[in-house]
Amino acid sequence: MAKGITGLNLPAPKSYASLIYGALTVVIIFLILFFGIRAIQQRQVGITPEAGETTAERVYEVKEGDNLWTIAEREYKDGYKWTEIAKANNITNPDVIEKGMKLNLPEIAVAEPKGELTAGTKITGNTYKVVEDDNLWDIAVRAYGDGYKWVDVAKANSLTNPDLIHQGNQLKLPR
Repeated sequence: MAKGITGLNLPAPKSYASLIYGALTVVIIFLILFFGIRAIQQRQVGITPEAGETTAERVYEVKEGDNLWTIAEREYKDGYKWTEIAKANNITNPDVIEKGMKLNLPEIAVAEPKGELTAGTKITGNTYKVVEDDNLWDIAVRAYGDGYKWVDVAKANSLTNPDLIHQGNQLKLPR
């Protein structure tokens, strides 16, 4: 017997064919499992409502570069509604959506603010002059009745740091 590669008294390999066939088999099994699991995940998205459930949902086909946030912004003008889309489609991992998938877009009622909006008066104009102790959240609540609209105010004013607004700043309020 010839000494093998490891120094043990093993027969020297005469052919790598069995090694190549084994590696190829492992790769093929991996690909079958990988694409099979992805297909199962796509089917679990929940494109159709459960038995007995009626909905007035619209169907949206996912485009290249879409994610649940951008879809919610486009369809509901509120990125935070992505959770409603995920819930309506039984999506447990929001990162698992792909181009061509069909998602149900639920009808979402606009939530009315509860109780007092904040201290301060309602803002009705297209601009607002910042006063002491203001922040974008409170300004958005007073202007729109929705604190999450602070993002729109920050974008409209090209604010690179939305936590940094100063007394006397004049902010544009997109309507």
